[in-house]
Amino acid sequence: MRIVADSLKSYFENIKLVLPFSFLVLVVVLFTMSFFTYVTGGAGFLRYTDVISMSLSSYEIFLYFMATVIGTFSVSFLSVAIVLLVKLRRTLDDIGFMKMLYRFPRNVWKLMLIWFFLGAITFAIGVGTAYFNLPGTAMAFLMLLVWGFFIFVPQTLVLEEYGFIRSLKESAKFFLKKPGAVIGIYLISVIGLFVLVLIETMIGHLKVFWLSPIFSSFLLFVFVLPYIEFLKTNLYLSRYKLLTSGIK
Repeated sequence: MRIVADSLKSYFENIKLVLPFSFLVLVVVLFTMSFFTYVTGGAGFLRYTDVISMSLSSYEIFLYFMATVIGTFSVSFLSVAIVLLVKLRRTLDDIGFMKMLYRFPRNVWKLMLIWFFLGAITFAIGVGTAYFNLPGTAMAFLMLLVWGFFIFVPQTLVLEEYGFIRSLKESAKFFLKKPGAVIGIYLISVIGLFVLVLIETMIGHLKVFWLSPIFSSFLLFVFVLPYIEFLKTNLYLSRYKLLTSGIK
């Protein structure tokens, strides 16, 4: 689709504005990585079996919680910033942009709350499937299905200036209306993460293990995630033909 190429063009056109936000997220994530059970694809993870077995100490649970809070805030900050950039480029509405910029902190906190809500659902699915010893494919399918309803929340929250509930409803509505768009985003994300894991493996063969999570995180937060956010925003704006006359 042309929109995929246009989103890549949008990324490079705004790279100087995106990089400061990306580096901020990168520094925060690298700082918090040591708190997680394992790191792959540039991100930190917690094994749900560790939760079931209660093998985590109170201190480890606290560190994991704080790392999650800091990481969620940083990613929310990056997402809101990118959606605002695309909004300004598409509308050239300086007054509207200043109004949205004024609401920037509020939107970041709202998005954080929504991601925490999604995180709680994801955590429940992960622990539930681990507790009942269900196959990993069942867990992955359920998570991907749930995430699909949330995937356009940054766009509905920032572009439409909706509240918590309305943002969720509109994101779910867009997902149900254009499930192919969500599948496309998933496919591009999988390709991006596959490349990151491949790079990690190649660096691991060079016996420089400490460098692999740093380099993959750099690519994840400087290129992959920002590009996905540009793509999502352009896809969402495709519902408004006047703003996307050159995108199909």
